[in-house]
Amino acid sequence: MSGDQAAAVEMIRALSNAGALQWYRHSLNNHTNAPTFVPFIVFRFEREHELFSERLPDVVNHFEGSVSWSLYFGGRNWALKPTKVREDFATGSWRIDSELHAHIARTEPDFCRLAVADLPELSSSVSDACQQLGEFKE
Repeated sequence: MSGDQAAAVEMIRALSNAGALQWYRHSLNNHTNAPTFVPFIVFRFEREHELFSERLPDVVNHFEGSVSWSLYFGGRNWALKPTKVREDFATGSWRIDSELHAHIARTEPDFCRLAVADLPELSSSVSDACQQLGEFKE
């Protein structure tokens, strides 16, 4: 398992401390040999804990990494991705998010590398926050 994949696994583990995950996917499984890609994690809880939606988005949104990050609820699923990706998609210029991801990977490889490099520290911040909330299982 690559370091990038390990960071995604750690993030999934940290998020599952907030409650059982019903479903998730992340970009790190599909791009182990790709030179650059946009990292993201999309997930849904079986039953969402109220403190998660109140506190964890702030932890992610205020994380000080190489790129800005967002954690937000899209109606059915939560999404964790670089803020730039969320904002670019919100312009309406992209039919589906994978088109935007491919465009950013092709035109902004340094941004992608920086975002991927943020994952271990971001995962650690999310994990720490889950433990600090005290309502989450170990």
